[in-house]
Amino acid sequence: MTFFIGKDDPDYVEDEDNVLVQLWENLKVTNWVWGLSDGNNHNEFEGWSHHPMKDETHCWLYHALYDHTELGWRNILRIGTIQVDLEVDYRKFWDIR
Repeated sequence: MTFFIGKDDPDYVEDEDNVLVQLWENLKVTNWVWGLSDGNNHNEFEGWSHHPMKDETHCWLYHALYDHTELGWRNILRIGTIQVDLEVDYRKFWDIR
């Protein structure tokens, strides 16, 4: 996934890449990896007594943006476009007996 600044951002330059950050995340949950659609609350601040976000529910993608990148809140708010590139690994087994 690639996150771009919005066209209304003062630093946006036409014909440039305008990329803020790229992430590589699984869309599917496995028994050892968090996935984008796992349905769990990934709020880093859940249970903190005085954090303003303590009662929010965070998907994995939101968590990954604020906890696994160097973006910071100001840059997260600058995201205007998200590009998702999907790689499909399709396997078909044929029983030849």
